[in-house]
Amino acid sequence: MFEAFSRFSEYTDTLQDAFIQTSLPVELRFLSLIQLKNGIDRYWRKSATNAIDQDERSKIRSRLIPSGINETQQKLANLNAILLAKIARHDFPTQWPSLMDEIMDLLRQSVQPNAPPKQLWRVLLITHHLIKELSTIRLNRQIANLRAVAPNLFNVLGELYQYKFQQWQNALAHEKGSGNPQMQAVDDMSDCEYVLKIMRRLLVSGYEFPHTNETVQSFWRTTTSHMQLYIQIFHEDNLNPAYRHSAGRLLKQLAKLHVNVAHDHQVSFALLPDTPALVRHYWESAKTLRQRQINTPDDNGMDLTSTYDGYNLRALLLLRESFALVWAGESNFKYKKVAELAEEPARAKQLFRSDLLTDPFILDLYDNVIQYFFYYLQSDIEEFTTEAEEWEAKEEHTGDSFERSVRPCAERLFLDITLHYKELILQPLLGKLAAMCGEFGG
Repeated sequence: MFEAFSRFSEYTDTLQDAFIQTSLPVELRFLSLIQLKNGIDRYWRKSATNAIDQDERSKIRSRLIPSGINETQQKLANLNAILLAKIARHDFPTQWPSLMDEIMDLLRQSVQPNAPPKQLWRVLLITHHLIKELSTIRLNRQIANLRAVAPNLFNVLGELYQYKFQQWQNALAHEKGSGNPQMQAVDDMSDCEYVLKIMRRLLVSGYEFPHTNETVQSFWRTTTSHMQLYIQIFHEDNLNPAYRHSAGRLLKQLAKLHVNVAHDHQVSFALLPDTPALVRHYWESAKTLRQRQINTPDDNGMDLTSTYDGYNLRALLLLRESFALVWAGESNFKYKKVAELAEEPARAKQLFRSDLLTDPFILDLYDNVIQYFFYYLQSDIEEFTTEAEEWEAKEEHTGDSFERSVRPCAERLFLDITLHYKELILQPLLGKLAAMCGEFGG
């Protein structure tokens, strides 16, 4: 069909027209988008041979958002969002300065009573792929472009998260009082989950010093109380399992957000409000969940193993990041460039030493890691039976397996404790070994 055209730019509008025509078969519209994406990968750069001209570029950009938010087919909306993100990587903000303002306006409009039912989900889909793509950029100028718009977008997303949070909270309160299911709450919880996914990437890539931003500080305080709430909802047996599953997914997103910030912004993580208390709460909850995991089988159709393992793993990863900050830390270079922040790394280390990694806390870590986190669960035995090679690879700690499995991560944490606090744990460790020898007649 397209062999008659000598240049790809001569039929880009034809491909986009085919996608926009909802009367055409879904398969044809999908193939037209794939062809358009492949061509843009090759011909969008100005330096490319037979590059797409400016008029065509402008026409394509102008139709990406409207066609994306009106699309009814999920796979087509997803591919269109990916296409938009790839174009934005090249054109934002020089050729497409209004992009972020359009996105933020649509996010605000999408929660209005007269908004189309699927508009919010489509706008969130576009925003997710856009931030995901821009977060991979490593050129300083383009990183600065993202950081320039990040605070405003983060503020809009934070307001949207709070609005949806309140919506499903009200629905759950009504259900507890009446006994009638409010399934709209599940949709609102899914919206919250998606918003958190976007905020997680934006918080990591959109800020150089997250702890200095008041909006981030306020949101960080909110995540602590919400995390406790999601754990509580997940364990409420009298609730509809759909709500409990949604609470488990929200808990996962919050935990991933905390771990990503701890890994990429160690100093900011330590200096954000109440972080030592947050890490301690993770540890206390992880101990409780691990004991439940050992003693309680899955019930009521809930996949407890997956949720518990995910939470416990991230609790251990946070603890390992805490040790890394105190005993290794990140380079001070970017803080020394800003005079008023030059002492922040030292302050962060001192804060964690005095408020988190105290002697009683270290002894509690040591004792419970051995007692509960070295324990082989029934799921471990089943994995060994069905996937012996993968199980063996994790046991040998090959690659980054300790970042994906609880027990290998617990073993790495135990090594951290042994390395940095050997004098503190030496006597308790010798006492445990002596007790084991006596138990086995040694």
